Amino acid sequence: MKQKLRALFFVIGSHPRIAVIVLCTAISLVAMNRYTWRGEAVKRCISSDGLGYYSYLPAIFIYQDFKFDYYRDINRKYFNHDGYAPFINYTNGKFVNKYFAGEAILLLPFFLMACVLSMLFGYGVDGYGYFFQLSVGIAALFYVMTGLYFLMKYLAQYVSERAAAIAAAAIFLGTNLFFYTVFEPSESHAFSFALISWLIFAFDRSVKSRSTRSYYLIALLLGLVILTRPSNVLTVLALPFIAGRWTLFVRWIKGIFRWKVVLPCFLIVLAPVGIQSVLYHLQVDQWWIDAYGDEGFDFLHPELLNVLFSFRAGFFLWAPIALIAISGWWWWRKRIETAYWFWIFFAMNSWLISSWWAWHYEGTFGMRPMADHLPWFVLLLAGLLSVKKRWLRYCLPVVLLLFVSIQQIQAYQRFHVIIPWEGMDKFKYAYLFLDTNKAKAHFFSSPPDTPCPSGLTGMSVLKIDFEESTSLNTTDDAFSGHRSGIIPEGKETLIAAIPAGRENAGKRMYVSLEWLRKFSNWKNEGELMIQLQSGGESIWHSGVHILQPSPRANTWQFSYYSGITEPIRSGDDTLFVKIYNPVGNSLLIDNFKMVYGFSAE
Repeated sequence: MKQKLRALFFVIGSHPRIAVIVLCTAISLVAMNRYTWRGEAVKRCISSDGLGYYSYLPAIFIYQDFKFDYYRDINRKYFNHDGYAPFINYTNGKFVNKYFAGEAILLLPFFLMACVLSMLFGYGVDGYGYFFQLSVGIAALFYVMTGLYFLMKYLAQYVSERAAAIAAAAIFLGTNLFFYTVFEPSESHAFSFALISWLIFAFDRSVKSRSTRSYYLIALLLGLVILTRPSNVLTVLALPFIAGRWTLFVRWIKGIFRWKVVLPCFLIVLAPVGIQSVLYHLQVDQWWIDAYGDEGFDFLHPELLNVLFSFRAGFFLWAPIALIAISGWWWWRKRIETAYWFWIFFAMNSWLISSWWAWHYEGTFGMRPMADHLPWFVLLLAGLLSVKKRWLRYCLPVVLLLFVSIQQIQAYQRFHVIIPWEGMDKFKYAYLFLDTNKAKAHFFSSPPDTPCPSGLTGMSVLKIDFEESTSLNTTDDAFSGHRSGIIPEGKETLIAAIPAGRENAGKRMYVSLEWLRKFSNWKNEGELMIQLQSGGESIWHSGVHILQPSPRANTWQFSYYSGITEPIRSGDDTLFVKIYNPVGNSLLIDNFKMVYGFSAE
């Protein structure tokens, strides 16, 4: 047995490519088992945007329900509320799943295995139970590891196996790719990363062989890239980089126009689009629909600096290893004549990403759309690791290890919501930097959908409809009635102040708020802030973005909030409800309702 183990470790140790796959897989599985596959967290492996990508599978294979009405039962079963599917968009008078089906195709074998295991072990085959949640995590990890493997295999012709292995491990463990593989695996980023990695390897082989089947494979991969995340079609701009020489790339392009290549490739690329078209028709009886509705790109006003460098979600600030990797381009420039195509691709892709209506991609950890394109940074970092400078050979691994460690800590913080789900800024970044104290979870954001505790006392309701005199100026632009409140620009405005009362000392105050809002500038943001003060000192605070970017400016929209405070210290404690409205934005509110009570729990 010992000899077999020695032999196994020798094989792993003498093959850096295998060693990296084993190491990254082991770290990921340990983290999944420790955090995402336990307790309530296991219900949320399939969550957020990932629900939309994934839910085609249970809709087709379990429920045969293309209106996704079944999801209300899933909400009741696992999350104890009666909400509709959050991934459904209302556009052109139709309800439609706004997400594309490419990820669902990649998940299919894992989904079918989850069905089998659920039946064998007596779990309900509902598409969202224990084995289904695990299957998505396993799938994301599998695809990312295959992507890393093929990247290292491609790099073998240019750099040492050691350099390729270190680059692959550093990019995986030192960027948000790890987070979106382990903690939020249902997002499309892990799958897009794998597809682009496969495309790099397959295109290199196709340029060398120009075989008919290699063209078919490129067409299939490109179709899946588009169907998983359509904006990633810009990856084709970087393919000359892989060709290495302009003459080779041109020769490959000419090969497309052979009679037995051009038409089949065209049909293969269109096949995934056809799948999406059929799914649209099953949902809304139309072969194509703009499922994102009012959401879209603002190409004339890209937020490029924010996308790359902001504290909120800046790519290079949250993944400094990628910034270091950029300098590896000079190594590639000396070896391939088409190296400059990387910059053409990077500029166009960054412009596209930063032109999205919500440039920060709300709820992101770092700049998550950039995770799809990290294969290119594996290549660049491998080039940097191959530079023949003695000082770099010793210093660079230390720097990489430092940034990997920071990224791992920040991924832990983000999972526990120490780093808030949205709204990061310079102050929050500095205040929370490497702080792993779980007591600070939700410190800058409230837990979602805080349930109402049982046994509340002193229940009260405060309603402000602005029809009568208030401290706010009013206007006749109202949701209902004749008046609404005007929130001044550039300052915090007090909406309500609720004294706790001596009889409630030691209790917690439960607060539920509802209101209608209307704002003029969809790019601006503001905040509803709730604060419990004792003796002039803030002992608890929470809030929610009241001006969360939305393409639906100048229309009335419903908002809500619920939360529960820290224990009240004395009867003089007061709960303040305020709204901050930034400069350059017109904000109206109407039908403000506040329900509050006190809990001894």
